[in-house]
Amino acid sequence: MDTAGVDTAAVDSSAIDFVREFYAAYLPRGVEGGLDAVDGLITERPELFAPSLLLALQQDAASRRAAHDEIGGLDFDPFLDSQDPCERYEVVKGTRVGAVVHVDVHAVCQGQRSVAPTVTLVVAHDGRRPLLANVLYPTHGTDLGRLLHRDRAPDGRP
Repeated sequence: MDTAGVDTAAVDSSAIDFVREFYAAYLPRGVEGGLDAVDGLITERPELFAPSLLLALQQDAASRRAAHDEIGGLDFDPFLDSQDPCERYEVVKGTRVGAVVHVDVHAVCQGQRSVAPTVTLVVAHDGRRPLLANVLYPTHGTDLGRLLHRDRAPDGRP
């Protein structure tokens, strides 16, 4: 327990459980649906996301819809870091980093688990429940928040 009276072990455990449940719900649609699966998830389960990430994902979805035949936003599944997902993803460990927990997820392709995490989900806790705050891409040195904001003006316009 930390000095503020928060049981950090329970928060860390709930973050890992949250990511396991997130992937259990997302993978069946994500492996088949690509960005349509992402759009469906943010529409059907907005409570899973921190407000700033949810807004950025919603803006990206609108940008992609408006682009028609051009790339108007993300062109890969942000939760699987892939255009061609693997058959399985394993939640491996969580690490507390300040007020958030970084949860490493490894892809398993053709029976081989990736050596490095494929993605690291950043899980915040709003006092009631865990929320997905960001997705880190360790092998690319970037993150979803940065990618979603790369083509936007300071006021959020494309």
